[in-house]
Amino acid sequence: METSNQTFAQFLNSLRILHAAMVFGLILFLAVVHFGLQPDPTVFNAPNPALLVNIAAGLLTICTAVGYWLFGQRLKMLRTAADLNQKLLDYRSASIIKFALIEGPTLASIVFYLLTANTVLIGIAGVGIVVMVINHPTAMKVKMDLELSNEI
Repeated sequence: METSNQTFAQFLNSLRILHAAMVFGLILFLAVVHFGLQPDPTVFNAPNPALLVNIAAGLLTICTAVGYWLFGQRLKMLRTAADLNQKLLDYRSASIIKFALIEGPTLASIVFYLLTANTVLIGIAGVGIVVMVINHPTAMKVKMDLELSNEI
């Protein structure tokens, strides 16, 4: 997506729309799986369904930590760039990577719930959704992350 002709407000709006689509996609997928498909534990005979809970929780924890770390590393490089358009483009890329690293384990938790009907997995998916919501992009966050002036 080209940012050379975008204002800061347009950039922020496009990032918010992308983020909202990811969050609502997770919520919609969880609702369809829980209410529409009615998970049945007899379909997938996992020898140890608790293992999938541990995998889901571990994946969410590790991927969230890696996402925040990668985002921080990218921000360090972005702060030294002089061109605002390049900063915004790279910030969008870093944000998408962070969002994807949170969304992936959340989707895995929902799929594991579909296979095992273990409601703990809904809780893990809920935590992933909450983490996504907390990361909603705002003008203040972008300005603070990129150390931009308030005139933008």
